[in-house]
Amino acid sequence: MERIKIIINQKMSFQEISRKRKTQPAAKKNKIIAVVCAAAVIGLNIYFRCYPSWFPRLKAEAKTQAEYAERKAEWQDERGRTYLLELDGWNWARYVENVVRSGRPGDVIADGRNRDMLTLYPQGADLPWAGFLFYAPAWVYKTVPGVRSIPLMTFLFYLPLLFLAVFLMVLYAFAYRLGKNLGAIISCLFVGLAPVFLWRSSAGRFDTDILNLLFPLLAVWAYVKTMDGPSFRLKAAWAFLASFWVGLFAFSWIGWWFIACVILLYEAYGLLDRAARRVQFKESAFRWIRERLTIAALFSIGAGFWVTFFSGGAPWRALLAQFREFLKLNVPLSASMWPNVLSTVGELLKTDTRGFVHATGGFLLVLPGLVFMLALLWTSKRFQGFQQEALFALALWFGVIFAIRGQGARFAMFLLPPLGLFLGWGLAELLQRSRRAKKTWLTAGAAILAIAVGAKAVSNGDRTARMIYPDMNDAWHGLLTDIRDKTPPGSVINTWWDFGAWFKTVAGRPVIFDGQSQNTPQAYWMARALITNDEDEALGILRMLNNGGNQAFDVMDGALRNPLRSILLLKRLLVSPPDGRRELAASALPRAAAEEVMKLISAKPGPAFFVVDETMAEKMEAVISIGNWDFSKVFIVQNATGKNEKRILEDLRRAGLDGAAADKLYREFLSIPKKERNAWIAPGKDLSKSLFVRLFFQAGKDLRHFKPFLRAQRGKTRIEVFQILWDDESGSLE
Repeated sequence: MERIKIIINQKMSFQEISRKRKTQPAAKKNKIIAVVCAAAVIGLNIYFRCYPSWFPRLKAEAKTQAEYAERKAEWQDERGRTYLLELDGWNWARYVENVVRSGRPGDVIADGRNRDMLTLYPQGADLPWAGFLFYAPAWVYKTVPGVRSIPLMTFLFYLPLLFLAVFLMVLYAFAYRLGKNLGAIISCLFVGLAPVFLWRSSAGRFDTDILNLLFPLLAVWAYVKTMDGPSFRLKAAWAFLASFWVGLFAFSWIGWWFIACVILLYEAYGLLDRAARRVQFKESAFRWIRERLTIAALFSIGAGFWVTFFSGGAPWRALLAQFREFLKLNVPLSASMWPNVLSTVGELLKTDTRGFVHATGGFLLVLPGLVFMLALLWTSKRFQGFQQEALFALALWFGVIFAIRGQGARFAMFLLPPLGLFLGWGLAELLQRSRRAKKTWLTAGAAILAIAVGAKAVSNGDRTARMIYPDMNDAWHGLLTDIRDKTPPGSVINTWWDFGAWFKTVAGRPVIFDGQSQNTPQAYWMARALITNDEDEALGILRMLNNGGNQAFDVMDGALRNPLRSILLLKRLLVSPPDGRRELAASALPRAAAEEVMKLISAKPGPAFFVVDETMAEKMEAVISIGNWDFSKVFIVQNATGKNEKRILEDLRRAGLDGAAADKLYREFLSIPKKERNAWIAPGKDLSKSLFVRLFFQAGKDLRHFKPFLRAQRGKTRIEVFQILWDDESGSLE
């Protein structure tokens, strides 16, 4: 009997070995196919993103090789290297260069923080805590053999391709778990070649956008794994890994908290679902709920640890303020009395569903993705383990981002991973089920749809990539070089914020404000200087900015404790003659404050230059809405629900308005519909006699304080640089 059992066991062992031998080649073959497919789809994505290095559109349009070389040279330096594409990338590149040179991204360390001394002149501004983009590339550049021989700007130009390859490998692996190779290919084509993402992740686009999708995807994947682990210890390890990715995300982008919210919502949904099943079906769930609460706690504690480890306490201190600011991104009137400059930034303007669909690839791609998402959710009981949990996590991710889609067009990018995964997974499921059902027509339809989706994604990629050109060109680069070489060291550049990063990085000159400090009071003052018809008012504003930024207001408000009174008094001081200015300051402020304010608004600043260019003309509507901001009207709107009419009028008079003017403003407010209040607060203005028009279109004719200094023009690009001639006014009250 024992011998029979041994023979049977041996036979079963031989059968098992035989089965494994048969399946091993198939498994190996599948792995090879997966690797080849992943390499192909990643290679295609990288190919399109290399267009900015050789501009195939220009090559197709040029009639001769010489014409092609000439047209291409406009966007490249003297060595044939394409300039970094976007404005922010130049700023980040300067910080990386600082890390390579001195080990820190800031110009100095002030109060224990890195500070950029070339923005918000003269005080400078603290760098954000999100420093992954500065430290990681600098570390690679300094430590990886052979990399140091590459010019830093060239290295940073192509570095996004490395980030992209890592992201697409993770996305492919995630999608493979859901829909095998077909699902992974479709997902990577849809996400990688979506217009909104390709434009923000091509070679030369040195920014955090790829990381902003990579780290959330890794965090969600790791947390989903906590649901199907074989042991609690392994689940806890996955939770801690998810928290690590959240911490790294916080170190790369200030909006890190959104994925933490998605994960916790996903966990809350699971707990509520299990609790409901316990009530409805009397299922025993106490042990499971206890385990999930422990996992959620471990994740939360781990996230707190890693965020603090990488970024310190700054993310936590800023969290509430960020959330409030996020809700006001495209609202001109916020809790502050100053105008919200972010409401004028193109990528943060509100967009409708049609705009989101276009940004993510068009209806042919988005509609099937949405249909498949709903279908997969409807049939969710068919799935088990990782697939079922990933389904709900991705649906919540999509839902959270879709709910806030109105906060700005750039947020369409965050819809791509869940929507792309649903699209690829759904197509793979449709094809698989049609094959099982042996319905030829359905199989053919699914195959045609998959081919059409892939072809549309590739077409989107090619079309989008052909339109990518640097913001920088030879005219700008040459002018910036001239500013560096022909202006005294430390000369301050006064202009609108857009090109601040270029003046800092290429010209090496400080600016009043830039893209990283655009939403500050400096924006109001610079806008006011640009649109005013009074040269003396413009000069007074620029004198104040170059002496102390917005410090004059801060000193006044510190003494008066009344922001409206402070701003109205400051505006009066800036347009008053020197003698009247001193008398007014002495009568309204304590002596020490008056002395300090007078120095800030009257002392002669150092060398400074004013720059205008052709792009400002199309921005003047936004500039008017900021520079024509009426603080008294803002006060009325902000206090209308919390104070009665009598109290508001008293406060306006106390701030410096006469009774008739205050009463008139309040009557206007009562007659203005709510939808028209923004236009009432910042009405339009005729610019024909404004400082901008007189500088750009009239070359500074008849202006006493703005002397033509440099000029650059090539094609549509035209830049005018004027030296600011300061009056020598005394800041003393004596």
